Amino acid sequence: MNGSIFKYFTISILSAILSIRTEKSVAQGVTISKKRYLTIGDTIPDISMKMFNYTDSLVKPSDFRGKLLILDIWATWCKSCVENFPKMQSLQAEFGDAIQILPIALNESEDVIKKFYKKRKDFGREIYLPTVVDDSLMTRQFYFKTISHVVWINQEGIIMAITGSRPVNHKIIQRILHGENVKLPLKYLDPAFDESKPLLVFGNGGNDTSFTVRSLFTRYKPHIRNRSLIWSSSSEHFFSLRNRNALQMYTEFYGHLSHEIEMDINLKQMFEMDYLKKRVLIECSKEKIKNWPVPTDIYKVEEYSHRYRYCYELNLPPSYTRKQALEKAIDDLDFFLQVKSEIDVREVECLALVRINKNKPIGKSIRGHIAPKVDRANDSLQIANMPMITLSKELTQRGRNLPIIFDETGYKDNINMQIAFAKYTDDTAKLNSELSIYNLVLVPKKSLLKVLVIKDRNEL
Repeated sequence: MNGSIFKYFTISILSAILSIRTEKSVAQGVTISKKRYLTIGDTIPDISMKMFNYTDSLVKPSDFRGKLLILDIWATWCKSCVENFPKMQSLQAEFGDAIQILPIALNESEDVIKKFYKKRKDFGREIYLPTVVDDSLMTRQFYFKTISHVVWINQEGIIMAITGSRPVNHKIIQRILHGENVKLPLKYLDPAFDESKPLLVFGNGGNDTSFTVRSLFTRYKPHIRNRSLIWSSSSEHFFSLRNRNALQMYTEFYGHLSHEIEMDINLKQMFEMDYLKKRVLIECSKEKIKNWPVPTDIYKVEEYSHRYRYCYELNLPPSYTRKQALEKAIDDLDFFLQVKSEIDVREVECLALVRINKNKPIGKSIRGHIAPKVDRANDSLQIANMPMITLSKELTQRGRNLPIIFDETGYKDNINMQIAFAKYTDDTAKLNSELSIYNLVLVPKKSLLKVLVIKDRNEL
């Protein structure tokens, strides 16, 4: 009784060790186990194997010591495996006792193999090679996803190679038997690779830098620094925009692209200076695009960030031009956000900064040396020894509810002025009252401008 219990307990432990979780290949239906698998240089374990088409009912690998042993893992449902049998049998006949080709039926019983071989014989395609059947241990020693899976074992029982069936030929077998160091095209799969997880993430399938092209788009990441990096070198193109809203990303890429193609050379500067995105026309229903301006309430900034900010990175090899890299980045944004962006010429409502009287000066003349500067302190705008375009840019940037402002004064000298700008950003009349002191006025007009247009994809 105690002996029976001990026997049952021992068998249960062995079953638990061997009955590890398996997975099935989509391509071939191959069943494999996850454990420490045999590889080149290992000694083949002396596992008993049940035989069909052989004089002995059981054999072990050690029974073939002194011979080149070739294990061919196959299945009746594998067409290419079955088509290899004539070649395998011809090689066995040619080399005789110097080798032993031993097919191992994968997860197939003796009854299944017996019926299959009989059917082959009835059609004049007899298989007479000794065959391992009802195997539950030997095939589990190897990691594979497809068959046939061929294991080459030298005369001392050491695994010398693992390949597909193609290298099993007269020339290679002859060279091995002559003692040559033959380099076979090895068949190797990384057992640690998880097909259900992304490639290269956490080292799955290789180092996370072993890619040729990488494009990444994520939601807001609160614990990394907001940053934009557009970098091209002789070794790669690397673009990294972190925690930026969609419009910031688009204007960044289109601004750089303007330098690579025949586009207004000032477009990049205009985009860079266009903090309020007045050169962007939103013609889509996507809420994620209609996300400007950023809230001033500090408690709403985090909510805004999680809703509207993203991270985007692109790595491309130097075989791509910088223009192609920038166009790829823009295409990615269009795809990820499901919109279509383009530069177009549109008629836009603007304000022209003009002189009231062209014969009068603009403010006080500059005497002596004054350091150029722009000071926005104390709710006022002070410009010292700077060109007139500085004023039009500052008004465009700071006037939240003002349209784009252009300098049409024709004034060539630098200016020196101070206006209480912060009070009048929403009131053109009062702003004009301030500007009139310097013989200036803002006049409404329509202008044809190059603007960034973002549309719904279904409108194309």
